Amino acid sequence: WQSQTSGQYQRRVHGGVSASPTTPPRVHCENNFPLCCVVRQFRDHPLERGWTKINETGVQPFLKRIESLDEEKFEKKSIPQEEYGETYDTIFNMCIQREPYNFSEPLYNKHREALTDYYSKKVIPAIREGQEKHGLAFLQEWVRRWRDNKWTVDGMRRMFMYLDRFYVPNSEDLHNMSEQGYTLYRNNVFNEFKDASRDAILDCIRREREKEIQDRELLKDAVAVYVELGQKLQKVDLQLYQQDFEEKFIDATAKFYQVKSRAWLDQDSCPDYMVKAEQCVTEEEQRLSQYIHGSSKQKLMDAARNELLKDHQGELLAKKLAARLRLPRHTGDR
Repeated sequence: WQSQTSGQYQRRVHGGVSASPTTPPRVHCENNFPLCCVVRQFRDHPLERGWTKINETGVQPFLKRIESLDEEKFEKKSIPQEEYGETYDTIFNMCIQREPYNFSEPLYNKHREALTDYYSKKVIPAIREGQEKHGLAFLQEWVRRWRDNKWTVDGMRRMFMYLDRFYVPNSEDLHNMSEQGYTLYRNNVFNEFKDASRDAILDCIRREREKEIQDRELLKDAVAVYVELGQKLQKVDLQLYQQDFEEKFIDATAKFYQVKSRAWLDQDSCPDYMVKAEQCVTEEEQRLSQYIHGSSKQKLMDAARNELLKDHQGELLAKKLAARLRLPRHTGDR
């Protein structure tokens, strides 16, 4: 069906739009109807009526399926063929006419308004509800809504594909439909909860360092939101992860081991301390392999090793020397 729609599109565009600015555009339809029929039909289809049809036929049914997402079924068919074709054709017809009947810009804005409205009415309340329960429910909703949003942005992009191909490239300073979708998610949803999500993740990591079992798969998915969103945005990439998660994570790591190392030095022998320190280093390496992004490796391992070993070299050597001096000497050593 995609190829069929594409074929219709090719016929409409390349089949003939009159180059004359003084005559109405002429499309040579399959049935050889003159373009005036198309124009007359479209002139009876103003912006609000056109958008109502797009919204009720395509956008809202699609967003409703997102809310009751069955991921396995959704992967096979995120937008039914008839629904997609009718929505795409309506957008196509609203964008190929000459002024004042070309609604490319208003539809671009409607795309933004529809997503903003969906985020404010559905996504934000759902995450906030999880936040009010407990940290685990919050992170689960944080992960779920990001997963659903990838479907949301892609489905909306497909319905508004004509704008992506012909309106956005010919306009200055406009995001394509995917970029606009992810930018809206960042501005409306991510920025609202990024600090709370990071703090919840860091609390789970602290508990894990205290030997409490944590859901590492959930932590992996929660951290991935910071990485993946940045990768979806032009000229952002890992900067978002580094600024909104990594900096606080490394700082929390250093503070945790600063406190722990002090307590262990006060109570343990040098060999016992070294066993604990090496165990901590190994655990941080496991976190890197399982749910912390690999780009953090150098900073994380430096923070752990500095607080556990480097900053205490003199004290550890003194402990080792003192322990040797306390050992009883054999008679043969006199």
